[in-house]
Amino acid sequence: MNKKAFTLVELIAVIAVLGIIFLISVPNVLDAYNNAKNELSNEQERAIINAARAWGVKHLSLNEGVPSQKSVTIRELQKDGDLDTKTIKDIDSSKKVCISYESNQFVYELSSLKNECKN
Repeated sequence: MNKKAFTLVELIAVIAVLGIIFLISVPNVLDAYNNAKNELSNEQERAIINAARAWGVKHLSLNEGVPSQKSVTIRELQKDGDLDTKTIKDIDSSKKVCISYESNQFVYELSSLKNECKN
């Protein structure tokens, strides 16, 4: 009798090896996904701050003293053409970039709350 088939022991061994590979690889894939998501969030924040700086060059002047407007929303940056609408995803467009003047320079900071700035 010459049957070509796998024994139960061989099948269990293969399933066990595949299970171990799965257990090792899933956390690594999840970590890579979370790292990519965090990097995207950081990159979007940098893009928003850079757009706010470009907006500030056009709209803020020290010749008139410290400016009265202390913030700009993401929606205003997009409307003014400083921020591409395709760049920012999954971020509330009513969030603000807070602008302060410290140590003879403007400081731009993305507010974690959509209507709150320190000023």
